[in-house]
Amino acid sequence: MFIIMFYHLKIKMYLHYAYDMKLIKEVCVDTDVLCNSFDLRRSVRAILSNEKGEIAIMNNKNFDWFCLPGGTMEAGDEREQTLRRECLEEAGAQIEILDKLGFIIEQRNRQGRIRLNYYFIAKVVGELQEPSREADEIESGMTLEFHSLDKAIEISRNAKPRKQLGEYQQAIDLAALEYYKKKLSVQ
Repeated sequence: MFIIMFYHLKIKMYLHYAYDMKLIKEVCVDTDVLCNSFDLRRSVRAILSNEKGEIAIMNNKNFDWFCLPGGTMEAGDEREQTLRRECLEEAGAQIEILDKLGFIIEQRNRQGRIRLNYYFIAKVVGELQEPSREADEIESGMTLEFHSLDKAIEISRNAKPRKQLGEYQQAIDLAALEYYKKKLSVQ
């Protein structure tokens, strides 16, 4: 238990200092315990606004959960490249990335997974296009909605996901939306 907690602390410290740096390689010499314990994944999400200043949320209506546009990074992808691809696929939106918001470490202990979720502030550029969603997104009944920031937070806070994935995604996206709102109020 202590080894895993120490490992988590090391990951958090590493991430704090390495956020804006390119990962060169992951190295693990303790193959019998740590390297096989957790699957490390990376994803990107956008707090994406339209010309009215409304925030995009993806409604997965068949499973009663909401998320921000974004997705998992593929091997060799850069964060910004992945975000542009995912916003186009899910929301049909060409985007301009305005700023980095921060990242959230998601620990799925029962699944042996750690996910690094990088959040960006972006805006829609031009007209929305027809999205090209993946099979699981189509199965979930994914649709794009735009709401005020307060309404997006309310929807995210009050939804009751019927899948564990939705619970995780909703928790981290809600934290990002609330952080974004707090950041706006300080400016």
